[in-house]
Formats: sequence, structure tokens, C-alpha cells
Amino acid sequence: IADGHHRYETACNYRDHLNGISPLPPDHPANFALMMCVAMEDPGLAVMPTHRLFTGVPELTADELAAKLAGCFDAKVVGQGPDHATTAWEEIEIENNQGTIALCTGKDNRWVMARLSAAGRAKMAEVASEHNEAWQALGVSILHRLIVETILGVKDMPKPNYVHLVDEVVEGLKEGGYPLAALVMPATVDDIRQISMTGERMPAKSTYFYPKLLSGLVINPLE
Repeated sequence: IADGHHRYETACNYRDHLNGISPLPPDHPANFALMMCVAMEDPGLAVMPTHRLFTGVPELTADELAAKLAGCFDAKVVGQGPDHATTAWEEIEIENNQGTIALCTGKDNRWVMARLSAAGRAKMAEVASEHNEAWQALGVSILHRLIVETILGVKDMPKPNYVHLVDEVVEGLKEGGYPLAALVMPATVDDIRQISMTGERMPAKSTYFYPKLLSGLVINPLE
């Protein structure tokens, strides 16, 4: 299930709840859930990025962050101010590399461009050994497992503010309250195919598929 797995799980829980009250007949509507199947090869299918605005992580300057990343990344301070997000994202899109991540430190509003090194790939394989290589290579996996959990040492933090547009990152940084922001490449459809075919689950908030179905276009009444 590429999109809507929470709704699917809710439908299953609702069916089990009703079945616990009174056994459901096979044709009861709660035994069914609406789905739409789309071929992975469909040219209209796209996966959009989901950027992160973090709280609950250490407040660092860009120089301090770059120094911490140095063992696993080629990390350079590249720009100043929230509006530099646009330039940083353009650079990431041109490179088209899952291992390139732009990070803004809220303490001084400066940007660090981090490119995963060979040492970083080896470290990622070590700290995410329970996952396959395709999972380890995803930008969101590298961001959360290697940068946040391993390098910054944050194991339990509040859920990030997930946004899809660079303008939303800029707005969040201008509002303040986020010690770290990250621009990260989206997974490709091929990435998702490789990971799902081995029985793995994608990392959280890594499959923002577009276009979205219109809510209410088709309805499955349960009464």
C-alpha cells in the first residue's frame, strides 16, 4: 500500500471491532475496503519530497553541525538565511542524489550542504544493518538514522513538522522555533519497488504520491 495504509489499518480495526460485538456475515460492508490500483509504470505517477522541520534536536551553529558531519559527509556551509532554501533545493535537484541533504541550523540561520561519503555509506550499513541496501540508500533513511539518531545522538524526539514545499520550509524558518530544517530528495518509484519487493517497509513520510485521489469521489457506505 503506497498511500493510505493508516486508513486501511483503521478499516481492519473497525471490522474486527464489529466482529467482536457480533459475528459479521461474509457480505457485510465492513469486510471490504475501497482501493485504487495504479501501475508503477504509469507516467503520471510521481513521488514528491517531504522536507523536515525539527524540534527536540541540539541547537548548533552551521560550523558546529558541519564539524559533526565531517566523518560521514563532505559537509560545507553554503548560504545564509531562510530564503537560501530555494538555491539549496535547486542544487539538490540538479545533483539528483539521495545522499545529498541540505540542513539549516536555526541558531544562526545558515545552511550546510552535506554529501554522503564512502565512510558515511559504511557507517549507514553498520547502524541500519537490519535493513537492505536500497533502504539504507534513501535520503530520508540517511537523514533520520545516520544524521539525527547516530551523529546528533537523538533517539526519541517529537515528530518533525513535515512539509512538501520549499516555501513552507522558508516560512517555518522565518517563524522560528526549529533548531534544524532539512531538505531531502524524495524516493523514486523504483526505490519503492526495490524495497517493497523484499518485504521491507518504507521509512515514515517517504511516499508522498501525487496526484491524490479526490476524497468522496467514491464512497463505501457501512450502514
